[in-house]
Amino acid sequence: MYTARAAALTGQVDVLRRLGQDAHDNVREAAIAALSTRGPREADDLCLAALTRDDYQLLITAARVLEGTPRRADARAALLGALDRSRVNNAKRRGTHGRPSSSASPSLAIPPTRLASSRTSPTSIQQSLRRGISARKVDGQPRTATPKPLPRLLLPTADQLADLFHTRVVLHLRGLGDVELRLLATDAPLNAFRFVRLAGAGYYDGLTFHRVVPGFVIQGGSPGANEYSGDGPFTRDEIGVPNRRGFVGLSTRGRDTGDAQFYVNLVDNYRLDEDYTVFAEVVRGMDSSTAFSRAT
Repeated sequence: MYTARAAALTGQVDVLRRLGQDAHDNVREAAIAALSTRGPREADDLCLAALTRDDYQLLITAARVLEGTPRRADARAALLGALDRSRVNNAKRRGTHGRPSSSASPSLAIPPTRLASSRTSPTSIQQSLRRGISARKVDGQPRTATPKPLPRLLLPTADQLADLFHTRVVLHLRGLGDVELRLLATDAPLNAFRFVRLAGAGYYDGLTFHRVVPGFVIQGGSPGANEYSGDGPFTRDEIGVPNRRGFVGLSTRGRDTGDAQFYVNLVDNYRLDEDYTVFAEVVRGMDSSTAFSRAT
């Protein structure tokens, strides 16, 4: 991704085109975004190829860049295919999660990385894909939205909630040490329980901190190493604890949209209060988190 940004600054179009076909979707996305600034149609062929993949961040960028393309027939077929796959993938996500399980001493391994991006929702993803088609009727037939409410997560039992008061989660930062978290079971029981459940199931193992902002936060928990993928379905907010240094919050894209991505406050961030659920506190190893930020 940094190579793509450097190639954009130095005008190396051939490098950007090679990176636009990279095996890693985050690299493709960075290259396509950079190419699009050199001309609206510079990256059309790469965008059409990108729409055959499943990474949401890449799909959104490709759809936006394709808006206004003269290759309307090719774009329409590719966009409709991507839209259908996104619906299927979202349905699978909703159907494969939600049954809680208990774990007494979960741990998770999160090696560092240097990626950063912004957030959106599955609804916005589909809207972006539709905008790329630039028409209300994508196949000659009118479409009517028929949204369905997401299923609610099953509530933990009284015993499972009681276990949270004695549970610690340890983040293993590769090359830096461990960071131990105490869960705020009284203030955010549902989100604390979900975090423990996912950690105990190995969901976080091998994932990265994809967003690193010194003097602000580090954020991780994305299978795609970007801010467009997480665990489904969403959880409801439990707002109330202030975002002080060392406190751990749930990264969201609006009300009640927690998807298992989380952040660690590197400083006091009171401007985040009333918008984000804080569900844990670092009780050991905060120096490792801060060192991670400085090193990155």
